[in-house]
Amino acid sequence: MHQGASLLELADGESPRSPLISEAISYLQTAADLLPHDPLPLRYLARAYRASGQLEEAIAVLERAHALEPENLLVKKELMLAYQDVGRPNEVLEIEFGYSPDRLMYLSELGLESGHYVEVLQVYDLIVERWPEYYDRVLFCRIVAYLSGQGAVPVNLIESLNDTEGVVNGNGMRQIVPGAAFRWVYPGCDRQLNVPYGGSKGIFWNNGRGSLLISIDESAYYLLRIIVCDCFPPPIEMSFGINGQVIKYVDLVEGDNSWDEQSFVVLLSAPLVSLDVWFHNDYYLEGELDRNAIIQHVEIIRLAP
Repeated sequence: MHQGASLLELADGESPRSPLISEAISYLQTAADLLPHDPLPLRYLARAYRASGQLEEAIAVLERAHALEPENLLVKKELMLAYQDVGRPNEVLEIEFGYSPDRLMYLSELGLESGHYVEVLQVYDLIVERWPEYYDRVLFCRIVAYLSGQGAVPVNLIESLNDTEGVVNGNGMRQIVPGAAFRWVYPGCDRQLNVPYGGSKGIFWNNGRGSLLISIDESAYYLLRIIVCDCFPPPIEMSFGINGQVIKYVDLVEGDNSWDEQSFVVLLSAPLVSLDVWFHNDYYLEGELDRNAIIQHVEIIRLAP
């Protein structure tokens, strides 16, 4: 077994037809025959088969190893990867190792929250490649991640926005957009901000980030007026920004449920930007207090050149 493992290590990076790999397979097959109740030589043999491009043989060997030790995590993980290699993944193993679409969506939201946009985009690419039915669900947040981390969105994703909610046309001199047009970035990527309450207002029922995508034909300066509630119980701590970059932080302290205007001037660059709002200090005490942040609407006003 040691001889076969050593040859396999020497063959790292070699062609699948390398004589070293063939020799390693011979040694490891002998070791597996001599140690029929030990999964270790089977694991090495499976690696050698994968290195030689014999993926079905690798799966068969790992299935033998798994039958010997059903609770061996290393065997299960290698078997999961081998299934993925041949395009017929094992759902049970993927879920066990956190390789399920919902688990990866959750991890991507944590990455968006902490600003790890490059890694998040890699996760989204993995989700779409492995579960193409998730394409529409992750489209909004993939675009937000591009805007926040790189500023440029691939053309094919922009073209896909034609059938996607959460995008407003920023061209023209003035328009009013209801708060419910914002969508969660985290938690709950791509859900409308008013879920589960409904209505035209956007409601943060816990801490997080909501965004609104604005399409722009020509870059220009705009006045953005965001009408938010000075809700009870105070304070309401929020931030506002563009493309993931905070421009303004507010601390609403009156707690009289009046509407407060937060305004700032910003350059909106073609073809697409995200208007972002964060809620920072959610609080809930059952039967007594529930602090939420509420967006009534946003005015998008193009300024004269």
